[in-house]
Amino acid sequence: YRDCTQRLSGYRLAQRLLDRSKNALLYDDVDDLFAGHHFEGAHPSTLRGWINSSLESSHVSCIFTANRIDQIIMPHLRRFDLIVEVPTPPSHVHKKMLAKALGDAEGECDGWLERMVNQKLTPALVSQATRIARLVTKRRDKFMDVFERVLKTNMRGQGKSLRTKRESVALPYDIGFLNTDIPVESVMEGLSRSG
Repeated sequence: YRDCTQRLSGYRLAQRLLDRSKNALLYDDVDDLFAGHHFEGAHPSTLRGWINSSLESSHVSCIFTANRIDQIIMPHLRRFDLIVEVPTPPSHVHKKMLAKALGDAEGECDGWLERMVNQKLTPALVSQATRIARLVTKRRDKFMDVFERVLKTNMRGQGKSLRTKRESVALPYDIGFLNTDIPVESVMEGLSRSG
């Protein structure tokens, strides 16, 4: 409760103190603010009025970011001038972002990017794990163990899981048991090429 109230109060103070022609504000994770459970004990209509007033009386331009807008009620959403969705980047772009986050450690992570690109890893997590693994070990042969352990624990802390096994997770099968009229081998080759 206190954190959200302090953040909104800070936003209102910045609106009063900053010169509108030379400044802009960034309010990150605004969806946390609008998730009503942070304001338990406050009267809902008073709180809604305070938020509406804050959004309507802003003098300094502000960019609000949110992971999910479904927690924001329509009366608040209507007060935003522009709502833009930034979709998850395609896998080839995500791979480049992860490679950049790895930096010079990419050589130590042989084949890792190929296995991880479709998982919900952020470049910030990869960069953090790289930095910590570098601090913990100077041995190149131990880097991946530490790196993956840091990633797994951080992902688990976010309620997510991370598959890091090098072996395939596919079940064994024999295409000889398939009863099809099409050449299954060419379909499998096409699927493996498309990723």
